Amino acid sequence: MRTPVLLSAIALLGLSACSGPDFEDPSEIRRVRVLGIKAEPPELVVAPDGSTLPPPVTFSALAVTPDARPVTVTYALCRPDVNPYGDVACPGDSGVPLGNGVLSLSDPAVQALLIESFQAATGSTGGG
Repeated sequence: MRTPVLLSAIALLGLSACSGPDFEDPSEIRRVRVLGIKAEPPELVVAPDGSTLPPPVTFSALAVTPDARPVTVTYALCRPDVNPYGDVACPGDSGVPLGNGVLSLSDPAVQALLIESFQAATGSTGGG
């Protein structure tokens, strides 16, 4: 007798959990929405011997608004230890702006940020 009642209670709890918050319909655009970001080339391949730098990567976004206005997207390379959901000063002190959405490892500012991040993560001076 207890088993059917217990199973019914569990089923009722499961169904009530499914009626969570009202999510937006994916086909409805109520505010600016980024649908995707493309990287060209899609991979940043570094030579194992480090003899040559890979070509720059260009990012482009597919973003829409309810009234079909053009959307401007600004890209930045942020330090990996920065919380992207918090109050972030990126680019600012926490990152490097990527002009025209281009990430180039030949950019001295990008190199400095990557070296600083490596040193902070490993405690290494990066020499050798």
